[in-house]
Amino acid sequence: MRKILDTTIYTGKLPKECGRGIHMLALIREASDYDDFFVVSQEECEEQIRFVEKLFKDIKKYMVTQWDS
Repeated sequence: MRKILDTTIYTGKLPKECGRGIHMLALIREASDYDDFFVVSQEECEEQIRFVEKLFKDIKKYMVTQWDS
């Protein structure tokens, strides 16, 4: 995850909000893997889905600008 942040977020290729969202997804994944009992609310799940949809759009936008360059 550190490499993703270093090469995309910190270099300005993707918005900083993406970095915060990626970090949040990593925390959720870690908690669900290692905690004895972990529950994600439907609201939180929907929020993460919206984030990932936006992240995909941001990645696609970046890739298109690189392709056109």
